[in-house]
Amino acid sequence: YKKNYKNTKTMPFRIVNFTTVATPLRLEGEAIYAASKAALVNLTQVCAKELSEFGITVNAVGPTPVPTDLIKNVPQNKLDVLLNQQAIKRFGEFEDVLNVIEFFLNEKSGFITSQVVYLGGVNA
Repeated sequence: YKKNYKNTKTMPFRIVNFTTVATPLRLEGEAIYAASKAALVNLTQVCAKELSEFGITVNAVGPTPVPTDLIKNVPQNKLDVLLNQQAIKRFGEFEDVLNVIEFFLNEKSGFITSQVVYLGGVNA
C-alpha cells in the first residue's frame, strides 16, 4: 500500500481508528470483541510506523459507552460494571469523542502518532 501514497505534504493526512475501553478493562464476557479491538490497536501502532515517512499520522480513540442504539440492549448491570471501572463514572457523549478526533485531525497534531486515547479515565 505504500506505493500508492505519493506526496501528502500539501495537506496533513490523518487516520483515526476506533477501539473501545473494553480492551484495557478486559471485560468478562467480551473476549471476542475486546480481542478484535486489541488487534486494531496493534494495527494502529504498526501503521503509524509504516506511514510516518509519508507524513501520515495514525491514532485511535477508545470511547466509553455512548448512549446510542448500539448499547440499548446491553443489560444495565453490565454497563454499571464498566462505568464503575472508569475514573469518570458516566457515559460518554458524542462531543467527548469528537473532541479527541478533532485533536488528532488538527494540523498542529502532526507529531502525534501511534497513540490511543481511552475516554473516561481508563488506563491501558
